[in-house]
Amino acid sequence: MSSHLSAYLSTLKSTQLKRLALLTSIPNSGTKSDLISRLAAFLPQPLLPRPPAKILSLDMGIRNLGLCIASVTFPPPPTSPPCPSPTPSASLSQPHIHVLHWSRLTLFPGTKSTSSSSPSPSPSSPSSSPHDRGAGPSPFSPGHLAPLAHSLVTRTLLPHAPSTLLLERQRHRTGGAAAVQEWTVRVNALEAMVWAVLETIKQQRQQGQGERVGDEQAGFPECWAVEPARVARFWLDGGRDMGPDGGTESELWEEVEGVGNRQEEKEGAGRTRRKPAEVKKRKIALVRKWLGTDDAAPFGLSFADQAAEVRDAVLQPPRKKTSGKLGKGPSGDQEKEQSTDTKFGKLDDVADCFLQAVTWVQWDWNRRRIMHALESRVGG
Repeated sequence: MSSHLSAYLSTLKSTQLKRLALLTSIPNSGTKSDLISRLAAFLPQPLLPRPPAKILSLDMGIRNLGLCIASVTFPPPPTSPPCPSPTPSASLSQPHIHVLHWSRLTLFPGTKSTSSSSPSPSPSSPSSSPHDRGAGPSPFSPGHLAPLAHSLVTRTLLPHAPSTLLLERQRHRTGGAAAVQEWTVRVNALEAMVWAVLETIKQQRQQGQGERVGDEQAGFPECWAVEPARVARFWLDGGRDMGPDGGTESELWEEVEGVGNRQEEKEGAGRTRRKPAEVKKRKIALVRKWLGTDDAAPFGLSFADQAAEVRDAVLQPPRKKTSGKLGKGPSGDQEKEQSTDTKFGKLDDVADCFLQAVTWVQWDWNRRRIMHALESRVGG
């Protein structure tokens, strides 16, 4: 199939190949030959096991850490007869996402969290760790962050026994500025420590060593680093699929094949660079639309009791508060930027971890549908 797939992909335009890559979370930069080899290698590889698929999505942070846990039900393959779905409301034409847990946590004790009833164990206090001796007065020193990272992995993430663990990839700079913010360095350090703890536990399990962490019979989760910019491009640059019903495979493929002329026209003008604040607002608005409107999302949605409380809180009207900063309004006039916060607090952390999870599902679903459509064209 690989050689036939490469041969077929070579008949497509570069813009069509880039569209395929955008729809399936495959890097879409480089020459046409780079795109063909990349698509041929990664398109056949699903991003989620099936079944069961249980995602734990983490929006990395120290004071505000977003956590979303969801189970995923996929429709049967087109060649298989219909089978009963474990989720009564699941559609047979699109994936169904059941959110089991959704919260915003803090790694520092004494700070109010959005979910006091969270089933996730709270990370231990830095001051209770033996590694603190000689760590220095800063709570963000490596000696303080290391036990926090270990506690986060062993007491919060792995006990949920996810099959897939998504970790938000941290940026190195803010807005392309030359200076690197101190807070960015701190969160990047925590991110690196979390990955180190995960890899250490994985190696220890393979060697039959180390302490028991989580449900070892469920296996170690597949861990992925997810770039927020790629998630945003997928939804904001038209990478989403054909609408609330998800579109048929033929419609999805026709959309890919018809992208050539339209995309070539757009390339002449270049891509508009969005400000981070605009991206944040649009992502929050998209999540709120899915949560507040039936059949607005290209996947089925349901919520456990605790997650439903967070959903209702996210849907609360934004607080009438302005930042005091002046920005360009729709009419071109200067106006104060409105806050996107609610009584629930900051929305970007909880919105990002939810959006990251559902995007991963959509990328996987697109890969499987596109591969099924390609197989019929390639002929096996």
